[in-house]
This record gives sequence, C-alpha cells and structure tokens, in this order.
Amino acid sequence: MIYPFEFSFDFSRLSSLRVLDARRTRLMKLSSSVGHLTHLRYLDLSSTCIQMLPRSICGLLNLQTLKLESCVFLRELPKHMRRLKNLRHLYLTNCVSLCHMPPKIGQITCLKTLTLFIVGKTKGSLIAELKGLNLIGKLHIKHLDRVSNPMHAKEANLSGKQSLHSMYLSWERDNEIEQQENAERVLEALEPNPHLVILVIEYYKGTKFPLWMREQILRNVVSMKLTRCRNCCQLPLLGQLPRLRYLEITGMTHVLYIDHSLQDGVMMRRFPCLENLDLRDLPSLQRLSREDGGELLPCLTRLSITNCPKLSLPCLPSVKDLNVRGCSEVFLKSIFSLRSLTYLSLHINNELIYLPQGMLQNFTSLQSLAIENFSKLKSFPTELVSLGAVRTLCIRTCHELESFPEQGLEGLICLQYLDLINCRKFASLSEGLGRLSYLERLNLNGCPELVALPDGIKYLSSLQHLNISGKFTGFDARYSPRNPGFRRLIVIKDNPEEPDFRPKLVALPESLRHAPALKELSISCYPNLASLPHWLGDLTSLQSLRIFDCPKLPSLPASFQSLTNLQNLGISECPELVKPCEKETGDDWYKIAHVPNIDVEPLRHDELGPLYHSHLSLLSTTQGSLWKILRRRKRKTRCFRIGCEAKEAAYKVDDILDDCATEVSRLESKNQNSWCINKVNTPLLNDLRPDTILFCRKIGIRMREISERLDEIAEERTKFHLSEAVSQKGAEVGEERQTGSIITQSQVTLIMAPTSGFSCDISRLISLRVLRMPAIGVSLSSSIRHLKHLRYLDLSHSYIKQLPNHFAACLICRL
Repeated sequence: MIYPFEFSFDFSRLSSLRVLDARRTRLMKLSSSVGHLTHLRYLDLSSTCIQMLPRSICGLLNLQTLKLESCVFLRELPKHMRRLKNLRHLYLTNCVSLCHMPPKIGQITCLKTLTLFIVGKTKGSLIAELKGLNLIGKLHIKHLDRVSNPMHAKEANLSGKQSLHSMYLSWERDNEIEQQENAERVLEALEPNPHLVILVIEYYKGTKFPLWMREQILRNVVSMKLTRCRNCCQLPLLGQLPRLRYLEITGMTHVLYIDHSLQDGVMMRRFPCLENLDLRDLPSLQRLSREDGGELLPCLTRLSITNCPKLSLPCLPSVKDLNVRGCSEVFLKSIFSLRSLTYLSLHINNELIYLPQGMLQNFTSLQSLAIENFSKLKSFPTELVSLGAVRTLCIRTCHELESFPEQGLEGLICLQYLDLINCRKFASLSEGLGRLSYLERLNLNGCPELVALPDGIKYLSSLQHLNISGKFTGFDARYSPRNPGFRRLIVIKDNPEEPDFRPKLVALPESLRHAPALKELSISCYPNLASLPHWLGDLTSLQSLRIFDCPKLPSLPASFQSLTNLQNLGISECPELVKPCEKETGDDWYKIAHVPNIDVEPLRHDELGPLYHSHLSLLSTTQGSLWKILRRRKRKTRCFRIGCEAKEAAYKVDDILDDCATEVSRLESKNQNSWCINKVNTPLLNDLRPDTILFCRKIGIRMREISERLDEIAEERTKFHLSEAVSQKGAEVGEERQTGSIITQSQVTLIMAPTSGFSCDISRLISLRVLRMPAIGVSLSSSIRHLKHLRYLDLSHSYIKQLPNHFAACLICRL
C-alpha cells in the first residue's frame, strides 16, 4: 500500500521549471518552496491527497493552468488567488470537500476555464463574481440556495457566455429553508446561451421549471439530467428538443408523465432524436406520454427503469435494450409489444409466482435474458421455447425456482451461455439441455439441491466451461499470494444471518465423463464429496481445474496423469489434499507434476490450530538440535547460518502468538469470546475465533510463510544428519537463553490471587506476556519494569494509586 506523503523538496533550485505534473500520486502536502518557481506555467495536482495549497502559490504570477481535479480531500483554496493575473484554466471537477471559493475570483480576467464555482454569502464570493469572466467549456455552480437576490444570478450573465457548452446547476441537497419562489426566480435568471450542449439540474426546490427550458434556448442540448427536483409536478416540454439524445430523470415524486404536451389534433414527433432514457425513483409515473398518437420516441434504443411501480409502456418499436429494477406485474404485461428487444434484464419482484402469460412470446430477436431476485418465482412460461435467438440466459437469486419447463430448453438453439446462480431449490435440468449444441458455458453456482445432470450433456459438443458449486461463490478482489495467476474464491451470502444450506451432492455426475470439449472445470463447496471418480482422467481436453471447499477429498485419482493438456490446477479449502499435493514430497505429487501452474492453497484461519501444532513441534526439534551442534562447532559454519534462520523463524512464530494473545484479550474485554486468557500458553489455536477476518487472513499468510521456511530448514537439517536424540537436550539449552520467544520460555502467563500488596521480584520472568492481578492492594512492585514483553495487564478491582512508567510494550491494560 502506498500511503499519503508530504513533498518537502526544495523547489528554489529549479527556478526555470515550466511544467510540474504530480497527478495520481499520494501527495498530501506541497512544499511552500513551490513559490520560487516564478516561471511555472502548468501545475497538475489532480487525484492527489492534498488538503490545501500553500499560500506561496499565489506568487506564481506566470501560472496559466492549475489542475486540481478529483482532489477529494481539498478543503480550501488560498485567499489571494486573485493575484494570479495570468491564470487561464482552473480545473476543480470532483473536489467534493471544497466548501467555498477564494474571494474576488472575478478579478482574474484572463480566466477561461472554471469547472466549479461555489456560491458564498459574503461580498467577493457571490455568484455575481462570474460577471466579467468569459468562460468556456464546463461550469458547475454549487449552493445556489445561497443566492438571496435573483438579481445577483442575473448579473452572472450566463446567457452571454457563448462558449459554455456544459452547465451544472445544483442546490444544497437537504436545505429546505430556501423559499420555493426564490429558487424559481434564481433558476429563471440563470438562462444559458443557445449553444449549450449539456444541462444538469440537481436538488432544485421550485415547483415549476423556467420558461427558457424550451426549444428556442435548448435547441442544441444533447444530454440533460434532472435530479431530485422533488417539488416539481411536471417536466418542461422536453419532447420538442430536436437534438436531445440522452435524458435522465431521477427522484421526482409527483411527476405523472414524461411528456405532457397536448396534441390538439396535430400528429407530432416527440423526442425525435432521443436514444437513451433513464428513469429512476419516480413513484407516481404512470405513462411516458399523456396522450396517445403521434410518433413517440422513434429513435429510442436503450431504456432503463428503476423503482417506477405504476409505469406501463406503450409500443416502442425501436427499443433494443431494456433494463428494469423493481418490476410490477402491470409493467411486465406491457413489455410484450417491444418486438425489437435484443437485451432484457429484469430485477427484483417479491410477489410474482409465475411470469405473465405471453410476456416472452414476441421476443424473436432477443439475444440476452437476465432475471434476478424474483424471490417467489417457481417456474418459467412455456413460451421460453420461442426464444430461438437467445445466446445468454442468466437466472439469479430465484430461490423458489425448481426447474425449467420440460420442453423449455429445446427451443434455445442458439444458447451459448447458461447461468443458474444462487437458486437454492433448483434441482434438475431438463433433457432438452442435450439439444443446445452451441452451449459453451454452463454455470451452476449456488444450487445446493442439484445432484445430477441430464445424460444429454454428452451431446454438448461445444461445452468448454463448467462450474458446479453447492454454495454461491465469487472471486475475491485480491489474488492468491502464492500464485498471482489464480483468483481466490469466496462464499457469498445475501444476508450474513441467513441459514447455511447444505449441498446434497456426494459424487460427481457420471454424465460429465462424456463432455468431449470441456476445457475448464470448477468444483466447489461440496462438504460430502468424498472422492473424485477415476473417469475424470477421460476429460483429455481439460486445461484448467479448480477444486474449492471440498474438505472430505482425501486424494486425487491416479488418472490425473492422463490429463496431459491440463495447464492450471487450483486447490483451496481442501485440508486433506494439502499434504498429498506438496511439491515433490506429497503422495499425489507424481499425479500432478506435469501441470505447469499449480496453486495448492494451505488451510485458512479456522484450520490453523493443528497446522500450527505440527509446525511448532518441528520447529522445536529443529531448533534444539541446531543449538546443540552450535555449542560444538565454530560460529562461521554453514550450520550456524541454519541455526540463525531457525531462530528467526522461532521469533516470527513468537510474534504471531503475541498477536493472537492480544486479539483474544481484546475480545475477552468486550465479552465477545469466552476463550480463557491463560490458554495463551497452549500451542493449539483451535478455540481461537477472532471476529476480524482481516486479522485471521493476516495470521494465515504469516503462518504459510513460516511453514515454507520450516520446510527449507528441515531439508537443511536432513543434509546435516541431525540426530533426534539430542533434540531434547538442545531444547533445554535453548531455554537457558534470555530470549523473548515463548517457544523457549514456558512461563508466559501469571495469574495472582487477590492480595494486599505485590512486592515479588519478577524480573526473571523476562518473557511474561500476560499478567493478571485482580483486587490487589495499593502498591505494585517496581520490578515490573523488567517485563519488556508484557502485552496484557489486568489490575481490575485494585486500589492502585499510581502506575509505573515502564509499559512501552503493553497493548491492553484493564483497570
């Protein structure tokens, strides 16, 4: 991770510098010496962590371009920026923390580009500062709610800025104090030039839009967004804008129609060029047009609808892409007329058991169908067979869906990708699956009831990718630390509190053995899968195999040697397979040695107990033997180097146990874990269940690194023929050393009974980590200062008046 940093370089030695580009760095503070760059013309600090600019930057009188885009931590600009008389371009897009502008910015008369202006309430920061600036490009005016006098907005003279092509006008999101009438007058005064291309209005508090939002002024507008204008009851006459191609309407509670114009017997084209329409959170919207007749949306190709429960659609012959979130039955019945659809995505319905009859029958051009989060849907209509052009079918989170219609899959003759994801009750695929001769990918992810595949799978001559998983899995954002080429799988839950569904599959369906072209196979989350079949070796085209979370798999079949085309093998969360697949030493290594890329991931945090125990035993034996030999040999021998490496590994294990003890103590202090603190002295970590996944994964990674190092040490030990007989004596020698390692110091926990005072000399307990002395008296022995490794100190219910000053290493102190 790259952390934010302060750049303290002395710029005074670069007096001739013209361009300084520090964009996309973690720069947090810029040196004030930047003021010495008197010839600087271009300064780019975009996407940095900078919070404020040095005041000396106002002395850069030749600066022409200052870019601060996406500086999300930038809070303020220098007050005297008006001194930058040659500044032409000031980019402030996405400076979300910036709350005010420097005063009298209007005095920078050369300024051409100003992407953000924040209205203030005091003189010098009013909107009238824009009056004398001949701006070009984009302008975003924020906090229009601070404009108390509409005449100030008129003085900004936006209509005279002929080169402005994008205008964003926004009010404070949660400010309800501003009067509606004042907001309407302010917006009326902000009439733009007729060359405007993009217009965005956000959080407008008025009840109606201004008169300038009509064809004469907005005739060149291509894109428009109206967001959260909650008090408006109707939209302006947008259907008459001749060049409008993109329109987004969001969060307008009272709007009933997108186009409310009256035809008066004249057949008009409405929205003649609109191609993309996005409607979101419009609870009262009933129709797109108030009146039928005329040509409505003749060029519309993409329609996106979110949370519009009352909406029904007219005939829209040109729509090809329909994406809907929050589908009512009324809406679903109205989409049957969209005959040109090629992409249909339907999300979220908690009422329908069956899709409306006839909904799918006219979609002869449909190529992609996605249905997600229909929580009560039990089956599909029979007209699924009519979707002969569909190439992608994705059904996701439909927990009541049990199967497809008997003949439902037969008609999907062009289907290439079939995804069934997180469908808990889905139990069987119909025999029509065998007719899908173009099917390339079959993804059965999170279907715990599925235990068999139809025999017709042997006819899928194009099937190359197959994923079968008993639980809903996805890829972790991070890569496996052992092999960057493998992405780690994780189990995904819709709700962390939902019950755990046990997959029923106990053996791989035998019909898979006849998949002739299969190249990629993933098997995951089957806790009862006890073996892999011998016929797995018949999949000679297989190039990639992943096995995840199959804890009962003890070994790999010998037929793995027949998978000569296998290039990638990934095994994770399979504890019984870790040791057999160890490189060169595992019992199954000869079966997979021919595979170029192998990633066998060791156990994770919940299996660290027995793994740690075995490693600790090996480490103790190795370390004891080495120290025994070190007493008899010279310090410059190779064996001494091995001993030092073993010692280093011992210290790393020691650090891990310290972290675990601290975590347990923290959880105990919060009553989150009943694990007794004096168990720190036991080598097993089976009872340790920290809540923090990050902590567990960190410990897991460190244990894996130590495990690998111990293997190397063990090999070196074998080369030196170290005797096991001397290991115990060697361990005793190790215990005599004054070290902080709890591997060689057994006393790490001391629990004292209640007493009136504590004067015992504990300076010899140099490795003590945990000290519990509840209900002691008023004094504490000064020898406690020698406990340099103390991590946890409990003095609860005591009468201590003053603590010693020597607790540098203590992480948790309970008083």
